[in-house]
Amino acid sequence: MVARQVYMNYMKENEKDKCTLCKRNSIYFLDTGHIEFKGVLIPSCEVVFKEEDKYKEHFSEELTSLFTAIRENLWEQRIFQDLMSLIAKAAQSMPKFTVVPTTPVNGIQTFNNESFITLCRSAMKAYVHDEDYATAVNMLKSFISLIEQIPDFDRLILDYLRGITNKYDFLLSAYLENIDREIENRSQQIFHDSYYKAWQAAKNAVTVHEKLKTMGRRSKELPKKKVIWYSLIKQNAEQMEFVLHSGKK
Repeated sequence: MVARQVYMNYMKENEKDKCTLCKRNSIYFLDTGHIEFKGVLIPSCEVVFKEEDKYKEHFSEELTSLFTAIRENLWEQRIFQDLMSLIAKAAQSMPKFTVVPTTPVNGIQTFNNESFITLCRSAMKAYVHDEDYATAVNMLKSFISLIEQIPDFDRLILDYLRGITNKYDFLLSAYLENIDREIENRSQQIFHDSYYKAWQAAKNAVTVHEKLKTMGRRSKELPKKKVIWYSLIKQNAEQMEFVLHSGKK
């Protein structure tokens, strides 16, 4: 990794009299965006020189597009789309791989380059076409798990994937709460005939179940309540430490 200024100096010095590296096209500078180093955001590049890493040249446009979307905070749609395009292009360009996840993802049991790209399309469809954001975000988590098992997959892409997934996942719980309220308000329009009756029965069952659980929690027939509570306090002693900070008012 080098600062982008190194790349600019390299290009300037080789405008007229090209050095051996430049003549042989031995190295490639991959734009890696702005990376924080000791609290400072630095425009940076990865110097690609190994033959097996040269495939990274093929997804440089997709990488640059993602950087632009992140810089402009285009979280509504563009960042997700650019991320999927980048991952798909990387899978298409890189050496052949095969991954067998512990549990199937989207019905796929074994992943290779082609099925990985298919999963990218499915995630894009879930987010853009179906507006199924919960599924789309959970698919991002699956991508993290899959890419971690592919040694040759670009680690910079994995870092961006993790960071972007964390941001979308942060929104997900609040989004689901809002959606659940909408479902409650529009349940008669959403569920028809026997489905609506099932919806009502399920709601009643949940309500009764919660009331019975509350009753059970208060029961004197549970002799270990204090043991469980005190045990949890001991297990989480560090997290339970509390200090009140008084800052400037």
